Amino acid sequence: MSIPKNLDKTELEGLCAEQVEDLHGLFVQWFRGTRALEELQEELRLRLSDSFSHVAPNGQFLSGRQILLGHLEDKYGCYHDRVFEIDIYNVQLIWSDGDKFLVTYEEWQSWQQEMDDSASGDMDANQTQQFGRLSTCLLYRQDKTKPFSWIHVHETWLEDEVPAADAKRASETRAKGEEARLANANADEDTVMTGPVQQEVANPVPVQIKSPVKVLVLTSLESTTKEQVSYQEQIAAVLRKENIPFEEVNADAPGHPARNELMALSYRQRDYPRIFVSVGNTNSYWGGWELFDMSHQDGTLAKDLGIDTVSPRQTNGDSHDEDGDPEEDAFMQASQGILVFEEENEEADYAKKAPAVEAPSELPVASNDQTSIPNDISKKRHVSTRLEQYAKPIMWEGALVGVTIAGFYIGTSQGPIANEAWYKENGESMEEMAQSPSTPKPLRRICLPEMVFNVAHVALEGNGVWLSWDATAALNSWAQCHSMIPHMSRLPYQGVNVIKSSDAKKWESRRKHITTNEHSSSVFHYDWTFSTPYCGTVEGGEWVELDESGMRMELLTDQSIPILFFDDIVIYEDDLHDNGQAQYSVKLRVMPTCAYVLARLFVRVDNVVLRCRETRLLIDFFGMKPQIYRDVSWRECAWENLAEHGLPTEVRPWHHNGRDTAEWQQLVRSLPEIDPPKDIIYKHAVLEYPSKSGDTQPEA
Repeated sequence: MSIPKNLDKTELEGLCAEQVEDLHGLFVQWFRGTRALEELQEELRLRLSDSFSHVAPNGQFLSGRQILLGHLEDKYGCYHDRVFEIDIYNVQLIWSDGDKFLVTYEEWQSWQQEMDDSASGDMDANQTQQFGRLSTCLLYRQDKTKPFSWIHVHETWLEDEVPAADAKRASETRAKGEEARLANANADEDTVMTGPVQQEVANPVPVQIKSPVKVLVLTSLESTTKEQVSYQEQIAAVLRKENIPFEEVNADAPGHPARNELMALSYRQRDYPRIFVSVGNTNSYWGGWELFDMSHQDGTLAKDLGIDTVSPRQTNGDSHDEDGDPEEDAFMQASQGILVFEEENEEADYAKKAPAVEAPSELPVASNDQTSIPNDISKKRHVSTRLEQYAKPIMWEGALVGVTIAGFYIGTSQGPIANEAWYKENGESMEEMAQSPSTPKPLRRICLPEMVFNVAHVALEGNGVWLSWDATAALNSWAQCHSMIPHMSRLPYQGVNVIKSSDAKKWESRRKHITTNEHSSSVFHYDWTFSTPYCGTVEGGEWVELDESGMRMELLTDQSIPILFFDDIVIYEDDLHDNGQAQYSVKLRVMPTCAYVLARLFVRVDNVVLRCRETRLLIDFFGMKPQIYRDVSWRECAWENLAEHGLPTEVRPWHHNGRDTAEWQQLVRSLPEIDPPKDIIYKHAVLEYPSKSGDTQPEA
């Protein structure tokens, strides 16, 4: 039903103001988490049209209601323990045509920012920020019993004016921020800036900053790619590790006193992060991610930023975390402590006490022509300065990419996302593998993950065997399984099956009006979660089943044994068309007594299923010939069954941002365990070395 024609402009403006305030009231409930997520999602679906579009103040364009809801999902409840308010002012109806209305209004947000004390200097960690937007929206209404439908919103920053009622509070906020910034810039030159340095055998003294220089990092979450978000996180981690004082400035919120100045100093649209150097009252643009990464890799970051430091007391950086899960927590300890420490004066005595296993003196150091491991640019590598007491480094083009120990060459590689040529060549090859020989028509079409790191791999070679993990082998294994799955079947084969997203039924009902599979020459029918059964590649040996695990976990939990080499790489990843996440990652740790690998496939299809497939491999260096053990565990749960296992049914707790937090690990370990395909994968196995007569064929 149309809006009554006899309503004047004032009355129409009142109706529009009601709709604007109601919608933003829902956003306040969303960010505070004061209502159930499912209820708010349903409310927003009623108010936002299917084709809803939104232009943010920074120029980011979002098209589609589902895209916006997905964009907001991570932010649900993010202000549950802090202030967050939205006030609406000056609602004006500037155009109308029947049931369509073009409306402008001012939106002022007040929120309390959480800040790391070490990053913010003297600034109040719970300071209230405020900023405004001038918004223009297009509304439509057919039925007076339902809310208006929002078609489009375009927002612009309001940077200079504040509503009169809030002018005093905003002024005080800006004044506090300016005072804090100046106080930090003029702070005593011997102030110690703390960072997340791991606990050592001898308590280290943190780096002391002698210069009043401070680094400002301009960041954004609304107008960045996943890669840029990763760069922002890496910059913060490196600055904390180097104990360099810094502050993150949110470009999406102009409430920060330095935000506008930084934007003006380096106007580079959607180019984040940007790094500035602040000395006293003067800020200057320093550079972006490329310059930062190059400076960090060269070991000249503090010098290039103009920061003078006093060297820390020399410490040993190879201790373990003895709390929590002995495998996962130790990996976390290693990955978070990616610091290279100089040796203690007492290092020789300490090494004598540790039950070290020295690499035989006749072991050759791998030269460039002795290993196929390419140059490495992994950002999560940990190399102990004690390495050469127990092993020998493998160098490639000036980079340490692995070690030789106990007759094994062990190394890793990481690199950029595969190029178009790789996708074309391997996509065609894997599509050919995926065809069903029993039903050659229609042609099965498949797609590869959106982020494949084709040169990333972990490799262990020695005593006549080769063990490795890489994206091409993992995806080949996935593609080959499709050949045993009939067209349009949902039956699984070796853990690969075609599942539907939570919106698939609605999509299919629309799709039937367009085309049908039986009249198509080709069809996209494939496992779009990329749930490969791949457990790694082995050449030159054969897995023999064991009744129970042969791994000696005490080798991993011994606090006296250093971690010589650690790396954490991702070989492929996909966001499943904004329906979840699929990621295959591999972690490697080398110690004087053993080498350990954890390969994990994690799949989350929102409101449908959760999967976690883990392969653990341990090379025990003790004995005449090192023993190689493998354990495989598969965990899976349909979303509808999470509650009966006492697990959260919301999507947010299951998000994995690349950090294996204790909470996330506990959730994953609580998923019910299922048996992997017995015909190809043993839960517990030991590697039988090849006989001298010949090698066996590669096994996945």
